[in-house]
Parts: sequence; structure tokens; C-alpha cells
Amino acid sequence: MAPEQLAGETVTPQTDLFSLGVLAFELVTGELPFGRGPLLEIAQRQQRGDTAARLTESVTPRLGNAIGWALKAEPADRPRSAGEFARALEAALTASL
Repeated sequence: MAPEQLAGETVTPQTDLFSLGVLAFELVTGELPFGRGPLLEIAQRQQRGDTAARLTESVTPRLGNAIGWALKAEPADRPRSAGEFARALEAALTASL
């Protein structure tokens, strides 16, 4: 669940992009980006951005940055659209070939 959903704030397309970031993170690492446990602990890890180290251990820095972009706590800091996120992922993946 995106941080804004946990806070009861307005859901926007960036909320869905957060979910895509969670899915992308799980696909490349085999883990959930903020771990498991009580909802409050997960929310605190989201706010701190506790994903970077585990992500950069599993993927190239460019791919890690693209996925991390979608996992930003603030919706305004995430990609503006699914297309923009897809282009960032594609660029990261083709750069590593």
C-alpha cells in the first residue's frame, strides 16, 4: 500500500506507480521492498526509504534508480505516468545489455 493510502490521502496515478514499483522490486529481488510485519513498521520503513541497499545489491544502479523512483514516499517524486516509468525501466535494461 502506498504511503498516501496509509495516511488516508487522495489516491492518484502515482499511487498505482508505487504499486508497480513494489512489483518490480519483488520481481528482481524476490523480496518485498519494505519487508513484512506490522503495518506501522512497514509504513515507517516506507517513509525512511529502506529499500536502496537491498535493491542495489540485486540489480544495476540504473535499474535500481528506476525502480526506486517509483517507490518514493512522496507521490510528486514518482514518475508522472506509467509510460515514463516504462521508459526508465527500458533504458535501464537496455543499458545493461
